[in-house]
Amino acid sequence: MRLAGSLLTLLLLAPAVASADVLTLCNGRRMEGKIVEQTPSKIRIRIPGGTFEVPTRQVKKIERSENRLAELAEVASKTDMEDAAAIERLARVAREKGLRKQAKEIEGIARDVRLQQRVAEARRKGRARDFVSVFQWARSQNESDEVQDWLIGLARQIDPADPHVEMALETRRRDLEARAQRAARIQQLRSQPSYKMPEGVHLEDGPKQALRCGVLEAVVAKQQRRIRQLEQRLGERPAEGSVSISKSTR
Repeated sequence: MRLAGSLLTLLLLAPAVASADVLTLCNGRRMEGKIVEQTPSKIRIRIPGGTFEVPTRQVKKIERSENRLAELAEVASKTDMEDAAAIERLARVAREKGLRKQAKEIEGIARDVRLQQRVAEARRKGRARDFVSVFQWARSQNESDEVQDWLIGLARQIDPADPHVEMALETRRRDLEARAQRAARIQQLRSQPSYKMPEGVHLEDGPKQALRCGVLEAVVAKQQRRIRQLEQRLGERPAEGSVSISKSTR
């Protein structure tokens, strides 16, 4: 698991990440990109759709990426890195500043802190069912397979015959089976013939039909990437009734 203390380093190195400048217009619209030119009368900003020139009188607020990162680092320096709630508040600050990538990283660190605290409490109590409770929480947070298996493994080390442990193993088995079924369904969809436009509908009928085709292709591509990930994970699926005991290295 990641160390909460590494957060400050993450934020200080964040300028190396392509964070965006933000223009907030008088009408409330936000434009995120890279400001390439600024004069008293206009601002030119490069966004994914191209480079746009905005009259200064239409701009309510200008936020440079380096300024927002510096402000976030200042807040982080005053944050208790052992307090998950405080770290979550820091993540909200990052989101409010439009630093979505940093916010996601900070939210992950907060989850790690909560996990460490829950594991420490379960160790203190020393009961299998307490580790199963942590497993259930980790599952609800979509923690990795490694973390979930590690938690069940800790519970089994204490009492493999505990009914709570047996229920946790059954839950894991069902989760893996459901994943395998989804992968099989996606594989079935991938093997089906290519999509054909319905009769009477042609691309020349207008841009909406062309957009639907583009969306369909994007969905299929996403499914194919997910299939490859699932196939890799399913290849490492534990044998029936067994769970690997490996601690996450995140």
